[in-house]
Amino acid sequence: MHVSGKFSRKQDIDPINDPINDPINDPINTAGLSEREKKVLELLRQDPTLTRAKMAEVLGCSDATIKRALGTMVQKSVIRRIGSNKKGEWIINL
Repeated sequence: MHVSGKFSRKQDIDPINDPINDPINDPINTAGLSEREKKVLELLRQDPTLTRAKMAEVLGCSDATIKRALGTMVQKSVIRRIGSNKKGEWIINL
């Protein structure tokens, strides 16, 4: 909405009250993720401070596999890391 109270010319939709594009009500889209990445995402929802070693232990795969999955998820902007390697945590962007 413009300062004048009129909508922009590009859109005739009120961006504040638009229920279709409201990100809070959008379902989480995991369509572009592999099965392993979905499992990692579920683990991070339960405990965002999990280490790669612990995720590998729980999922029964190697640390390198988890590192690769996390890297792919970061590239896809699904997750991001906040804080240090020791005390940080994963933030889910979906």
